[in-house]
This record gives sequence, C-alpha cells and structure tokens, in this order.
Amino acid sequence: MFNKKTLVCLIALVSVSASAGDLRAKLTARSDEAALVVQELVQTPDSEVPVSLLKSATCIMVIPSEKKIGYGVGIKYGRGLVSCRNKEGWSAPSYMMIAGPSVGWQVGIKNSDIVLVFTRSNASRVVSQPNLTLSAAADLSVGPLGRDLQAGTDFRLSAIFSYSRSTGLFAGATVEGALVQPDESANTEIYGRAATTQTILQTVGTAAPKEVLGLVTSLDKFVP
Repeated sequence: MFNKKTLVCLIALVSVSASAGDLRAKLTARSDEAALVVQELVQTPDSEVPVSLLKSATCIMVIPSEKKIGYGVGIKYGRGLVSCRNKEGWSAPSYMMIAGPSVGWQVGIKNSDIVLVFTRSNASRVVSQPNLTLSAAADLSVGPLGRDLQAGTDFRLSAIFSYSRSTGLFAGATVEGALVQPDESANTEIYGRAATTQTILQTVGTAAPKEVLGLVTSLDKFVP
C-alpha cells in the first residue's frame, strides 16, 4: 500500500532541482499542457469520452504525460492539476501528484495523459484529502466509452471515472492502487504559503494567477 511518505519518495526519485524562475515556467507549462489535453479530449473526432459525462463532472483532474518507469516491478507517477465547478464556473486549479505501482514487469519509460472525471457533489473535498487512494472502495471506475452515451445515464453510481491516452485516442484506463495528493510545493509557489487545496478550489477560476489561467480558459470553453 502506498502512503504519503512513499509517494513523496517516488516523486523525489524522478525530480530535478530548479530555480524559482525555472519552476514557475515549468508550472505554467504544466497548466498549458493540461489545457491542451482538455481541448483534445473534447475535440478529437474519434474520441469516445461521453459528452454527457463531462457535463456531469464536478471536478476534472488532468495529469499530462504521466510516466511509467519499469526496472523489474514498475512505478507510475505524474504531476497535473484539478479544477472543480462552482457557482461562477470552473475554480482555480490546484496542482496535484499521482504515484503508484505499475502492473506487470516492464523495461523502459512510457508516457500517457491521464484524466480523472469526478461526478459527486463532494468531489472538491475528496481531492483535497492528504491521500486519496484510487480503488473500487473509492468508487473508481474505468471511464465509459461512447460519445453519444445517453444523457440519462446516472454517472453518480460511481464517483471517479478514469481515462488515458498514450497513442492518439482516449480510452478507459485502469489506475487502481494509485495514490493522489496535492502538490503542496507547487501550490505554495503559485498561490502562496497560506493556500490549501480546499481554499484554492473555492476560488473563482478567472481570479486565479496567470500561470494557471490556461487550464481555466480551456475548461470554460470546452467543458462549460
């Protein structure tokens, strides 16, 4: 079982130090990459992600270029952002991290984009937890496919739907056992030390710092 200490250690193994200027540039790039993933999730002609599911989303988490590293038993890790709906639209995004065991024995590195769609009203509180294990116990499901899946489908039967894209199209993804938590160092860099994931997700997206406005703009345009 992965815990907070293990997650931090996994991320540290594949992180590099950066100056404050370099870090802000990387965090801006992360938001812009996540914004592009959202756009392509909606606009790819052959994409099978149901529009009705996206309309039902209360939070959307995007992990651009999640990495799977395998030397014997592999691990997967990634950094991205999450935004949640509020009365004014999409919230300011909180930076997030994900890590966990890869399935099977692997050699080499494989990148993929991960999208987690949350559908329950308490989603902002769920993603604000120090540790969120993605599992059947957390009502995690592989995302359904079918662009025109009927709008009457009750997506609330599950809490989290997962998708990935490694080559071209998005498809339902298995992320069982992965641990998700706020990327506190990134949030501190962009929002200041007083900011928490919960307070960030309660902030109007259009009032967010410029570094993360790319994702807010993409969500407001493509998943209004």
